[in-house]
Amino acid sequence: MKTKFLLPVLAIIFAVGMSFTTVNAALDSDAWIDLGGGTPHKINTVPCEGTGEDCQVIVQSLQNPGPYTLYKDFDLQEPYDSNTTTPYTITD
Repeated sequence: MKTKFLLPVLAIIFAVGMSFTTVNAALDSDAWIDLGGGTPHKINTVPCEGTGEDCQVIVQSLQNPGPYTLYKDFDLQEPYDSNTTTPYTITD
């Protein structure tokens, strides 16, 4: 009798728990912009999608909002790809 009640309850608990394990890697990645003179600044949001163009962002929280090219690495060598030349606006 206990197993008829316990198994569905455990299934619900595991289903709810597993729903929190799925993440969108593109939104949780770190990225870098060049503030000028090779000074990297960390950005926590990567809105870029597609290929063909370098990803450009406007960062509203900065005194000079940009646009800036968004890079995958601290060394500012590998830009993220985008399918548009229009900069993405982020509030990071």
